[in-house]
Amino acid sequence: MNRIFKEAEQSNAILFFDEADALFGKRSEVRDSHDRYANIEISYLLQKMEENEGIVIMATNL
Repeated sequence: MNRIFKEAEQSNAILFFDEADALFGKRSEVRDSHDRYANIEISYLLQKMEENEGIVIMATNL
């Protein structure tokens, strides 16, 4: 994920995330290790988006 954001910034690319509703649904209550890692990955993605100085577009079917 870090590489994708870094390359997008270096090349002035626009990042496009389709089906963003699947990525950013409700963060689940941690019941097992899968939930914990899913929440960590979402948090990391949100952090990278906040740090990104380029354009990020997200699409959803909702």
